[in-house]
Amino acid sequence: MITTNAPIIDEKCRVIRQHGMRKRYYHDELGYNFRMTDIQAAIGIEQLKKLERFNEIRQANAKFLSTHLKGVVVPMVPEGCKHVYNLYTVRVPSGKRDALRIYLQERGVGSEVYYPVPIHRQTFYMKDLGYKQSFYETERAAQELLSLPVHPALSSADLEAIVATINEFMAG
Repeated sequence: MITTNAPIIDEKCRVIRQHGMRKRYYHDELGYNFRMTDIQAAIGIEQLKKLERFNEIRQANAKFLSTHLKGVVVPMVPEGCKHVYNLYTVRVPSGKRDALRIYLQERGVGSEVYYPVPIHRQTFYMKDLGYKQSFYETERAAQELLSLPVHPALSSADLEAIVATINEFMAG
């Protein structure tokens, strides 16, 4: 689902979701079949009613994590900006990310590495587009980033367990 108040984005999204057609059966550009079903739309409408509250809870959860985590670099939100934390991603220094992930898993704390291979290192970009350049910071980030739970269903006990487990690992 996409929401926008920008007419140009609206038009572009409508074309892409309809096989690239502006006029029926005339494909002006590459597109896909991204039309949702009535059931998906009904669920989406109901979920939108909860969006602001879910975002507030995620923000509170992220604030708790950012305040209490030690030994990792927490997300930075620039002054005057707001983050809705669809992901809460920390940077784990010194090659400890994978060990921390295993440590968390063994203790029942979820985590995820969402982008283990930078986009410029993906087969399509290297083989088909001929990318050869190295992007040091991107490659370093791919080795250090770890996403932690921040979803609205977390309890205070869940948040405290996440913090305690990570702080224990990073102190050892």
